[in-house]
Amino acid sequence: MIRTRSARALGGLIVTLGLVFATGAYAAVIKRFSGETSQHQSISFRVAHGYVTHMQFRILDKCPSGRVWQIHDYGFDKIHINRFHKFDQLFSSKKSNATARISGKVRRKRVTGRLTERRFIDEEHHFCNGSATFALTAE
Repeated sequence: MIRTRSARALGGLIVTLGLVFATGAYAAVIKRFSGETSQHQSISFRVAHGYVTHMQFRILDKCPSGRVWQIHDYGFDKIHINRFHKFDQLFSSKKSNATARISGKVRRKRVTGRLTERRFIDEEHHFCNGSATFALTAE
């Protein structure tokens, strides 16, 4: 009987340690990315547990008048990364007449992608558009 209890206790200890290490490994998959887009504007986000989160970026929108507006986009819902390590999501603003599409591919330490935006700018009385690419390495 003493052997059985010792074996159970040892087995319990092994399972507990396994869970602790698994939890640590799971937490380690959070990677932060930040840098610049092809328009030399800032972009940052995190890749965590199969999602792109905390996305924010600046993009230059060009209007038919030729004027360029710098837009700061943030507050996006998390974006699911599919089994092919790709993501593609279209967002529509509830506050303004704007849409943004964010797409890309996640590799081990690198994320590449594309941003596009279309926004109605009241001062211009027109829709203005912006497009940029990005290639970021994990911090």
